[in-house]
Amino acid sequence: MKTSVVIVGTGNVAWHICNRLRHEDCSVQIFGRHPDQVRDFIRDTSDFSYISDREHLQRDADYYLLCVKDDDIIQVANELPFKLKRHQVLVHTSGSMTSEVLAPYADHYGVLWPIMSLKKHFEVQQATHVPYVITGSDAEAEYKLTRLATKISESLSYADDAQRQKMHLMAVVTNNFTNHLFALAYKYCKENHINFNNFIPIINETVSRMQDMDPKDMQTGPASRGDQSTINRHLEMLESDEALAQLYAYFSRSIQKMYIP
Repeated sequence: MKTSVVIVGTGNVAWHICNRLRHEDCSVQIFGRHPDQVRDFIRDTSDFSYISDREHLQRDADYYLLCVKDDDIIQVANELPFKLKRHQVLVHTSGSMTSEVLAPYADHYGVLWPIMSLKKHFEVQQATHVPYVITGSDAEAEYKLTRLATKISESLSYADDAQRQKMHLMAVVTNNFTNHLFALAYKYCKENHINFNNFIPIINETVSRMQDMDPKDMQTGPASRGDQSTINRHLEMLESDEALAQLYAYFSRSIQKMYIP
């Protein structure tokens, strides 16, 4: 018997979960407010459908996934046109929101959160290895969430709300903040006629080394060796770029504090 899934939302996470479930024995109903997004989700399969009226939500699905913005989760749960039955599981996909916000709407509920920066129309390399974190309200919810998650990824872990929120915090630091640094560096390179691709190998090498080493043991650069003259020269070069200059100064101080007694 096919696993039946209702996905509420048409954003980045919804798009990637749909792509994964497309390869599994599942029937999927997607609810979105904009019918013009149908083409993003319905491709070459009769097991996927798209609706834009919540009153037409399937009432006997195994799973209901709320793939919406954090601030919208409670509102969307409130707008479900029926109460879930005991065998059904209500799920959100946020790293930062507690699972408990779903408690008023279902007996079994939880979280299925991908530790990955996802964008619609951009396939993730090795999608079957995207890490997903599971939080279940009870043993039955955890078991059922695991069954669904194995159809999406081979890399699963379990955490309570507090631990998952700490993981989300570090996902922001390790991904969103570093990507912002890359964006600032890209802008600087473009303005100064430098090919940003020259730095891709050093970025890749740094990430590769972290698989086997403590990042603290990998640090190089003028701040870690106390080369203040180079730091000062770099800051002078960044006088016209306030954002990058402030970050350079802050990170240099932080690195020096860690490495220089």
